[in-house]
Amino acid sequence: MDRRTFLKATGACAATTATASTALAASRSRLPIPAETNPKTRAEPSLSAPALIKDILELRLSMPWSDNLAGPSDQLRKLVMNLKSATDGRIRIEIKQKHSSAATAFQADKADLYFGPLNTHENAPKAALYFTGLPHKGGLSAANLEAWTSMTGAGQPLDELGAHMDFKPLLAGHLGEQPGLWSKTPIQSMADLHGRKVALTGAPEDIMRAFGAHPVKVPMSSLQSALANGTIDVAECGSFHIAMSLKLHSSANYVAKGVFNPEGTALTLTIAKPVWETLSRPDQAIFAACAGQSYRKALTENRALETPLSVALREHNQIKLNTIATTERNQSWERICDTFLAHISSSNDLARRINASYTAFKNLAV
Repeated sequence: MDRRTFLKATGACAATTATASTALAASRSRLPIPAETNPKTRAEPSLSAPALIKDILELRLSMPWSDNLAGPSDQLRKLVMNLKSATDGRIRIEIKQKHSSAATAFQADKADLYFGPLNTHENAPKAALYFTGLPHKGGLSAANLEAWTSMTGAGQPLDELGAHMDFKPLLAGHLGEQPGLWSKTPIQSMADLHGRKVALTGAPEDIMRAFGAHPVKVPMSSLQSALANGTIDVAECGSFHIAMSLKLHSSANYVAKGVFNPEGTALTLTIAKPVWETLSRPDQAIFAACAGQSYRKALTENRALETPLSVALREHNQIKLNTIATTERNQSWERICDTFLAHISSSNDLARRINASYTAFKNLAV
């Protein structure tokens, strides 16, 4: 029996748990114990049987970065602990594998859950970017992104996107707003990116190419060494506490904030469809509630740490903040981003519906 067939079979344990629970409740209320649960009426009483049987579900989780990275790894650890606590220890999640995408992890049957940006999955539709973070002025703030997803019915098309990729997606974390472009030389205009090798965490590769940059795929945990040895010239990273955990300031001293993806990158907990369908309705609700709490806590921690870390890095002359002229950036962005968004919003019927919902919410909220 394979793992996921076994997961579906666990539903048969519910009757056993219910019987044990009935016996426990009856003993506490001093009511007569039903004959079928009363050990004295059984032909072969079992003296070693526990008073209450728990159905323990052990799941494996993958993510695209190392387990010691401040920020996303911390967010995931807290989420895992909250899920275990909320289910009284019934659901246990072990962080075992490192994969570049959920599709890779799930297809190899090495994971049941995945934590990372939705749009980076190998088979993700272009419309997944709406739930990760759109570039330039097209993006919603991190708080508004959750509001749009949870309060306007946008959760249904998010589920449809997940169904396309054969999993259930839940917003569960964030890399921080105003992510920085880290480089050894200042970036003061979009022309400074021409011909440069850039590693991305949120901005779409098509956008980078439109400015003459060369996108390079580098794992987040390898950004510092890639900057140091010249594999890349520029690294896009999230908040300062993630960048400091990666020690980017030891290889790059110049930081331009919020250039491509000012609202930052949202992270999604994706749950393999066979696992999600095995969960009871209450457990599904617990997953959703814990993921939402994790997302909001990530926003709070990112905001609380960003300013003091920025001040500390500058006071110790470890970074120099630089900006790109607003007029020059806006003129370039308006043309390029409008073209990009028009392309992804018209890619299929689901993308058109997501775009209509997103645009209506954005016009009201911003």
